[in-house]
Amino acid sequence: MLRLSLLASLCYSAWAVCPSGFELVRNGECHRQLYDGQTTYAPNGALQAIDFCNDYGAIPVNIVNQEDHDYWVSVSRKDKKNGNQYGNIILGIYCDNTNHWMWADGREVYYEWKPEDYDEDLHERCGENGQYCMWTINPTTNNWQKWCNTYQTTDNYCLILPTSKPEEPDRDCTNFDHDDDNDVCYQVGKYPANWTEANTICHSFGANVASIHNDLENSFIRRLSVSKGLINGMLLGGSLNAKKNAYKWADGTKWDYDNFAPGFPLNGFGECVAMETNNVGGQWINVDCTTELPFACIRAPDDSDPVCDGSVKKENDIIYNPGFPSDASIPCDFMLKVDPGMLVEVEILMLEANSCCDRLVLSEGTLGGQEIAILTGELYDGWTFRTTSQNVMRASWQPKGGVNVKGMMITFLHSSPSSRLTRSSRPRAEWSLLLLLRSLSTLPHLLASTTLGVMGPQLLLHCIVALNCLQTGWELFLIYRQRRKHESTVKRPAGVESIISEEDYTKARSYSIDRLSFKVFRMVIECALMITMLYSGYYHYLWTTATSTWAPLSVFLILHNLVSFLLDLPLSLYENFVIEELHGFNKYTGSFYIVDAIKKLVLSTAITIPLASGAVWLIENGGDLFFIYLWVFISIVILLAMTIYPAYIAPLFDQYSPLPDGDLKKSIEELAAKLEYPLKKIFVVDGSTRSGHSNAYLFGFWKNKQIVLYDTLLSGEEKRKVYEALGKKVDEDKEEKEGKKKDDDKGMGVEEVVAVVGHELGHWALSHTVRQLGVAELNILLTLFCFSHFYTNETLGAAFGFTGGAPTVISLLVVMQYVMGVYNEIFGLISVSLTRRMEFEADAFAASLGLGSKLTTALIRLSKDNLSVPVNDSLYSLCRHTHPPVTERIEALKKKQ
Repeated sequence: MLRLSLLASLCYSAWAVCPSGFELVRNGECHRQLYDGQTTYAPNGALQAIDFCNDYGAIPVNIVNQEDHDYWVSVSRKDKKNGNQYGNIILGIYCDNTNHWMWADGREVYYEWKPEDYDEDLHERCGENGQYCMWTINPTTNNWQKWCNTYQTTDNYCLILPTSKPEEPDRDCTNFDHDDDNDVCYQVGKYPANWTEANTICHSFGANVASIHNDLENSFIRRLSVSKGLINGMLLGGSLNAKKNAYKWADGTKWDYDNFAPGFPLNGFGECVAMETNNVGGQWINVDCTTELPFACIRAPDDSDPVCDGSVKKENDIIYNPGFPSDASIPCDFMLKVDPGMLVEVEILMLEANSCCDRLVLSEGTLGGQEIAILTGELYDGWTFRTTSQNVMRASWQPKGGVNVKGMMITFLHSSPSSRLTRSSRPRAEWSLLLLLRSLSTLPHLLASTTLGVMGPQLLLHCIVALNCLQTGWELFLIYRQRRKHESTVKRPAGVESIISEEDYTKARSYSIDRLSFKVFRMVIECALMITMLYSGYYHYLWTTATSTWAPLSVFLILHNLVSFLLDLPLSLYENFVIEELHGFNKYTGSFYIVDAIKKLVLSTAITIPLASGAVWLIENGGDLFFIYLWVFISIVILLAMTIYPAYIAPLFDQYSPLPDGDLKKSIEELAAKLEYPLKKIFVVDGSTRSGHSNAYLFGFWKNKQIVLYDTLLSGEEKRKVYEALGKKVDEDKEEKEGKKKDDDKGMGVEEVVAVVGHELGHWALSHTVRQLGVAELNILLTLFCFSHFYTNETLGAAFGFTGGAPTVISLLVVMQYVMGVYNEIFGLISVSLTRRMEFEADAFAASLGLGSKLTTALIRLSKDNLSVPVNDSLYSLCRHTHPPVTERIEALKKKQ
């Protein structure tokens, strides 16, 4: 992590540190856009802007020279070009009580710099003849514009100008203070360190812990300590030699002076030397070398100008730009090299750069390598970046002026490609500067020192991939258990004779083994695709492609959906036209399937784009509680979907026909009336055009309840009756010609179908739908709450190839799909358990209506028609079967009858 507490007193004498909400932009100025596109009345807009900015200790836009003017004109034009802003930026000019135009910082406009083509009204007295005005930068004319007694749509920026620049330190003491009397360069580390740490810190700056050779130097060190408020002692550079018989100075100078207090050094008190700064004489005592005390670094003057030396740096070196911290204008490249086979992990100790102009570029290798990160602005978080394959990283400080900022300071070490950082060789003070910097500037980040940012982008990516692979491994383990159970149970087991025949058992077992085998194949392929996508920078590439278009979000979603569709298509085709076809369930033709798939792709994309756009807007504009607003938004969408889908979307794919009058309709209506179920319609769906699997469900809100039956649920005879009543006819000759098996031996009679409907009505009567919706809503809220703590993490963005954080839509995809995988698995197990319980309750409800025996035969028929094996691995069934095995359901029904 970080080290060097000494550096704090140097770094945080900064003049350009911006408060929260402000960005370091140019010339050490901190900017914040307070609002955009606000309609204001002149001159109120200027006065309000001054008041608003004053709340932050800031002023509106302040222009003192041509460079300022050109810069704010460019901002104005950029705002207007973006389309969501108007570009009329309010200037901090107002009319004072003497009727003179004044800047918000107290300067009179007339006597200060003005643009060449300025409005002559700036010469005139203001506020006369009832004319009260404000001034803005007009993006159309690229000049100042006066608005009087009118409404105008404006943007407002607030500025915090740099305070007086610190005195330029003596060139011969760059980064250090100069004591003229003793002609030494010194810097005091007021935060405690032990003797080893203190020497490591001072060596990083070409200095040593203070050595003392006469009374004058002793007095100087003591006065220096007291002037910094260090009255409880200070470490010196002295310690016992290897033979333990004499003291020596760490800088190698002769031990020719001492000032030990009477009775010191004492045996057993320690081998290092410290000064008692609370007494006038500055006497010394011996202390344990692990004692943590403040210290001073001292070195001889060096009158050379700061230059970029271009040397290859060693691990643990503190690396800063030439002239740091007083001059950041000198560009410099640093080569950070570790042992072959290792990766370079660099840590940002501090970066202070104007975001308009200056930057630190980290690249893989020496020259022409892939960029790892481009950094600017202010960073004090100890961010880490790592090479992906090489043992050399190039750190390039590229200022374009470097005005009123200090520049950059970094350190680095080696890291194993397959493990976390190797730190055993580093002193304990490694992390002390991180603690110091954060305590002084961004204290809340102390709690985040063990989060994603500390982990580093590459390691974080490895962890995400590993977690998803483990999740795949868990699923494969469950499938292996289920497949092994079915393979080992060759013959129909005892106790299920009444449920399935030997012949049907053999068919069901074969179907299950084939499906499980294909599922293994699919999961391995999907895991390989996931690894390839994450390590190849798929999301970054797709987003980069999308950003070159007029609608990046929409284009990204279209491309992502299209890629997902094309990757899944071969697997889906094999599943339908090989596995399902082999066992008699596939009813698709090739052309029908492709048209169906394309319709689903187009429809899903058309729905996803506006929903994703709304979600992204809420995330980016909802503040800290955006997850609450997004939860409400998603909840509304779910309720609308539950209403709209059956009535408007599902009919795009399947034909919904009203169930004609007859025994089946009459029996269902009588059952609904008995339960006071507000039934409006009963539909039959031609599910047999796609699959041989059967289903039934309820939908609708309040008094508009409806029931849907798949035609595959009906026996061949009953289905013919229904279709004949609807004016349709089952073409048996065509089925024979196409080689498809007739459905006469499948499906249920009227009483069994009514029993199934009774089970579904049990879910309604027992409020299962409401309970499931409540569980789903809780899950969504918890998921969004977790997402709110991840999505802005810049290390997470860097792991997927994005510097400065990933775009919101990609964060949404990545966090939900990859980061939340373990949570989703755990919640899924809870959901399966609740659903299984509800199925038993609905069965019991149907039995209480006197439908138990018919529901039993219906379950047997469903099991036979869908080729369900009545034998299951207990763990697989517990984790994956939302509906309990038919044997358990029948056993439970027997107890209710």
